[in-house]
Amino acid sequence: MNMISRWISTFALSAGLGLAGVALTAGAAQAEGPSYTGGNCPAGQTCTHWCPGDPLIPGHQVISWDWNVCHDWYWDSVGVTDVTTNWIYPWAGAPRQLP
Repeated sequence: MNMISRWISTFALSAGLGLAGVALTAGAAQAEGPSYTGGNCPAGQTCTHWCPGDPLIPGHQVISWDWNVCHDWYWDSVGVTDVTTNWIYPWAGAPRQLP
């Protein structure tokens, strides 16, 4: 009986950890936000939509946008561009509005 109890406990623990892994994977996929082309997104770019409550985006260390509103953005070799407000947050240097 002791062997069966150990097996059931091991199985239950493994199943619980497996379900937790699936939940974490689903959260990670959501972190990137919905991507799109068209709209305000420049030709040749793929933009992403970010809203308050979403995970921080790659490069958030250089961004000083209003974190209380949604933004459509993309990043490239220059930095992060907020297509909603037309500002660029370069990897080096001060943020500036695009012409």
